[in-house]
Amino acid sequence: MAKLLKEAQDYLIVKPDHSYQLLFQPHDISALEPSLQLQWHIAKMRAAIATNNYHQGLKLITQLFALRERSVFKQEVREAFRLSGILLRKMGYWQQAQQSYQCALNFTAKESERVGLLINRAVLARHQGQYPQARAFYKEAERIAKYYDNQQALAAIYNNLGSLQLDLGDLKGAEQFYRQALGGFQQTDKRSGNITSGTNLLLIFAINGDLVNFQRLLGPIETYVRHHPDQAKKALMQWLIATDWHNQGKFISNSKRSELVEVYHQLDSVKLKQLVARYLAPKLNIELQVPTQSMPVTQPQAPWFNELARCFAMT
Repeated sequence: MAKLLKEAQDYLIVKPDHSYQLLFQPHDISALEPSLQLQWHIAKMRAAIATNNYHQGLKLITQLFALRERSVFKQEVREAFRLSGILLRKMGYWQQAQQSYQCALNFTAKESERVGLLINRAVLARHQGQYPQARAFYKEAERIAKYYDNQQALAAIYNNLGSLQLDLGDLKGAEQFYRQALGGFQQTDKRSGNITSGTNLLLIFAINGDLVNFQRLLGPIETYVRHHPDQAKKALMQWLIATDWHNQGKFISNSKRSELVEVYHQLDSVKLKQLVARYLAPKLNIELQVPTQSMPVTQPQAPWFNELARCFAMT
């Protein structure tokens, strides 16, 4: 089991779908020492997040915090709250996600480790429409990342700032940030970052009808997406390519429009659905049922939720 866990951890960055397949098979880890059990649950959460398979999020969080009384838990308490916050945000539990991020910050002593948590807080604020607060979080994260020369974090910050500008209708500003993000991710060779910033930049080119730049970037990003397990990214790529066809003056059939309406529901956030409906659907003469806002669901009936506000009273 320890060997399988090591393999899954090694693949988390380069091929997270392989890690997911390894970890989410039926396994009995009860015989493992507590430190390995903890690593196992954290690896499962990371794999679920990396592949957008967060439907088991509450179960994963419950399993992880079942180990909180073990002494080894203190070594990973910050990461436990950080990953829980990401899963809670993706599932729509915004208040609990915010509290989980705050707990993670409470257990973060090094300033360099605050960057990722500030980015997560900013993403949550953006989804809630709190743009000034989101920008403030990003700027603070940018300051720290520049001080420590954390190029990967800077790329993530610029990508998210691009999305914030796109929300506000600033296409030029969004493109500038997305270009910075893609350049940063290319330097750090982070595939998921290349996919996210690359598809975002393709979105700008598709909106602007920039045929030359779209074709220059399409090849490598489409290849990344084709070999990535995230169905939401594949769905967005279909919309981008169809819009580029339209921009080239090619015929878009009714069957293709119907296919785009079907995959529209696979897009992984309300914000992205709103952007596609706002900028791409009108070009293709497609009418969509567009969600007006991200509505967080009510608090689930999980026993540990009541303790979350106190960060489980951990010291």
